[in-house]
Amino acid sequence: MMAWVFGLLAFLTAGESGSTNKGLAYTDLSHNFGHVALDFTVIAEYPIFNEGAETYTIDSVRANCDCSHAFAIDTVLAPGDTTQVRLSFTTTNFFGPNNKQLVVYTSDPDHPKMTFFYLATVGQWLKGLKPDPVSLFFLPPHKSKSISLTNNGFSRIELAFAGTPDSLFDVNITSDLARRGEQVSAEIVPFADLSAGTYLTNARFQVTVPEQEPVFLTIPVKIVRY
Repeated sequence: MMAWVFGLLAFLTAGESGSTNKGLAYTDLSHNFGHVALDFTVIAEYPIFNEGAETYTIDSVRANCDCSHAFAIDTVLAPGDTTQVRLSFTTTNFFGPNNKQLVVYTSDPDHPKMTFFYLATVGQWLKGLKPDPVSLFFLPPHKSKSISLTNNGFSRIELAFAGTPDSLFDVNITSDLARRGEQVSAEIVPFADLSAGTYLTNARFQVTVPEQEPVFLTIPVKIVRY
């Protein structure tokens, strides 16, 4: 099943790591959430930038599933400008591998329609590589929280932080290598100067396992500040 997901990702991205004509361009055609738990919302961002000499607009953004919502943070791109298309995907009512798409319509005559993809494996965990916990919830007294993964199925695994769509917290990898029966772990520390509000975001991790493509895990993170 994992081979199916990574095969699809390779097919979608082959030869399309970025557009080549001057005008609107992108760096990533697809986003792989990897493994994520049921009944959560996870977030990704797709950068679009203007390499041309004209000003262009993002006219609309449409996801192909009621489970998802997407919008452009800035819709007018002068030469040299960059915007982010922000996607939220709710995993409720899904199980196993999923691949979906969103379409960005623009005023650029050379790129009037850009199709982006997102992949997720919902509620399933490769050989028990399930994070503990599967999500993190921070109230004001909480300064930091940790997640761990127990390696029950491989001779060794390595853990690395693979990014977040928002600048809301620091991530410290506290144990990056685990042999069979051991754990890798990471600590998430929300920024102390966050203003009052509720923040919904996520942390993405990469797990390197022997003789396989890297495994991605996305951990939903909710931060409340008063």
